[in-house]
Amino acid sequence: MKKLSNEQRQRVLEALQQTIFDVRGEDIGLLQAEQLLQCFEEAAAPLYYNRGVEDAGRMVLERMEGLDEDIASLKQSGRGRR
Repeated sequence: MKKLSNEQRQRVLEALQQTIFDVRGEDIGLLQAEQLLQCFEEAAAPLYYNRGVEDAGRMVLERMEGLDEDIASLKQSGRGRR
């Protein structure tokens, strides 16, 4: 799975620190935020990844059905012109 960029990771860590402060009134350090993020990555990242794969698969199937309809509409009736 692709890792977050340093900038993305920093934004997530800051958001975690802010959320803990807002919810619990506690300041957590960078190490604690890193540990919390690592826990989320291990527990939740595969679930989100799999959901994304499933969503992409559904979208591909929907587009293929649309293509089938488009191709069917291009077919000629088989009646020759007279």
